[in-house]
Amino acid sequence: METAQLTYKQRFIKNLSLLYLATLISKIFALIINILLVRKLGASIYGEYGFALTLVTYFTLIADSGLSSYGETTIAKDRIKAKKTAGDIFSFNLILSLASFFILLFLAIKVLRFGKIQTNMLLLISILPLIEIFSFNYVIKALEKNQIMAFSVFFGRLIYFLGIIVFVENKSDYLFAILFFIVGAFLTSIIQFGFVIRLIGKIKLNFSFKNFKYLAVNGMPFGIVSALLILYGSLPVLFLKVFSTDKNIGYYYMAGRLVFFVSSFIGLIMGAFIPIISEAIKNNDFKKQSSIISELLRFNYTFLIPICFGGVVLSRQIISVFFGSKYMLSAQLLDIMIWSILFMGISSVFGGYLTSLQDRKSLILSFLVICIVGVLTVPVLIKLFGVYGAAISSLFNEFIMVVSLIIFSSRRNKNKNIYDRINIKVNALNLIKVLLISAIMAYIVWFFSVVLYFNIALSITAGIFIYFVLSVILKTLSIKDLSEIKGTIR
Repeated sequence: METAQLTYKQRFIKNLSLLYLATLISKIFALIINILLVRKLGASIYGEYGFALTLVTYFTLIADSGLSSYGETTIAKDRIKAKKTAGDIFSFNLILSLASFFILLFLAIKVLRFGKIQTNMLLLISILPLIEIFSFNYVIKALEKNQIMAFSVFFGRLIYFLGIIVFVENKSDYLFAILFFIVGAFLTSIIQFGFVIRLIGKIKLNFSFKNFKYLAVNGMPFGIVSALLILYGSLPVLFLKVFSTDKNIGYYYMAGRLVFFVSSFIGLIMGAFIPIISEAIKNNDFKKQSSIISELLRFNYTFLIPICFGGVVLSRQIISVFFGSKYMLSAQLLDIMIWSILFMGISSVFGGYLTSLQDRKSLILSFLVICIVGVLTVPVLIKLFGVYGAAISSLFNEFIMVVSLIIFSSRRNKNKNIYDRINIKVNALNLIKVLLISAIMAYIVWFFSVVLYFNIALSITAGIFIYFVLSVILKTLSIKDLSEIKGTIR
């Protein structure tokens, strides 16, 4: 078996690299599409488009109800039950997705009093919860067949991209943007569904009350976590809709798309991390659990800190090149929001750990804390500082999330002997070196881009090269790290 020939770190790197490939394909397409939509639709219509995508996310969460997270951890621990688990979950998801579809239609037609454009967007996109339950991406990740993700995502995003290029010319074509978003999602899901059938066999439905009761008890707590996660992340958009304008939503959404582009890769860390840590948890190997978590934290800050520094010095060039100089307000928002990705990286580690433990109580409580804090602070910040308040709130919420997850994760060590504890080690000197290297890199990149007028591609390339060289010299990237990566590639 292939995974037996690799160390846990090599397995993590391989899983992560394939997930990165899939997400890189998806997010590059998405970034280009969003750039095109801003230029063709303008900030206000783009803001309504962003709100429609935000709102439908809640209903895709209802359709999933956290069962994908439950399914991934369950299958990762016992792959023999993959077929039964997938069938049980799909049956439950099918009922929930139909309910989500009709509820969203009802809200768009009868309850929400939006204008014609916003209502039309919501009516069309309401079918998305039905589409996404066919993806079975949790099976693909649990079986560590992430190359399937890369292929399916590429094809779906390509169709979406081509649809925008050909059919969207101006503001009146906004429905084509939603339509091809849905078509792309449909093709991605169907391709993944086909591969899953080949991997585990034909999915058998199970609509028994016993099955639904079991999944509700064991899986839906993850759904509550997912719902709370999406809720706190979308609070700035929701309250901007209430207290501000669609144009400001557009400005915030532009900066948010860039942050999301990076944070999507961070989220994949959890996907690559869960099968590895789940195995160590199953074997009660606390030493390996400690090693995995410590290494992953180092991995996060080694690569996320320089991204934060680089994002600040290049924010104006990025917004100007991608969206246009008239949207420079988004650059100021990006300066604030970019730092949230560092907190997201740390959260992904502790959130993945608690998910692998299936510690429903800790997950729910930690996310409940952040949602309560968000509901109390986001509207106040937006009313005081407008769209800047939305950016500040997104950063503050991510910080609270990190604190909450660390506290609940640390409680796992309570009343345990020294051999049954998770002992996480962070090298303070190494962290200081990373901060120093990142600051030096940022200054040089600023000098290249502002003083020497390097274009953004050259500035980013120079920054990556400088950071890599300094990291090797100061040994924040070791020969052991490079050997692990080399062993994975072979």
